[in-house]
Amino acid sequence: MASLGGDETCGGIVEESWVVLHDTPEDCCAHEYSWIDKELCSARSTHSTLNKFWADKTNSKCEDDSVVPAEDLSTALYDSIEDCCLYGLSWLSKGACFSASGMDSTGLGSNKYYVDFVNEKCAKDCVGAGPCGGLAQQWNILYNTEDDCCAQLSWIPKKDCIKA
Repeated sequence: MASLGGDETCGGIVEESWVVLHDTPEDCCAHEYSWIDKELCSARSTHSTLNKFWADKTNSKCEDDSVVPAEDLSTALYDSIEDCCLYGLSWLSKGACFSASGMDSTGLGSNKYYVDFVNEKCAKDCVGAGPCGGLAQQWNILYNTEDDCCAQLSWIPKKDCIKA
């Protein structure tokens, strides 16, 4: 089948009698590709993108479909980056997901403390200079106070416990 008249969405003239024709991309997607997200199927059928987000699970970040179109048609789409991070990359904290996705993560930390076992220090869940240690990961246990956090590192003197 060859494209006619320069319309990129036109697949050409169908000569096979067994091919079912549909009036719209949405109708075709609903009947022929029901396992694919209907919006994504329709957008790819018309060579367009969507103002939605999808989870790039290989690189642990959310992508804006209008910037980086999803190639895997079975991928779930989300209306916001928040939903993408929450449901598509649930193993990441919101802050870590935003940061990995190139979004501003300022103000996303809880300002609570977590143990940075690599450096044997307590760090604050925030972005910036010490005592901020970056955004906590989903698996980090958060403590309300420096003392509660430092109690987890009992072999470290209190004066050396907090990230500088």
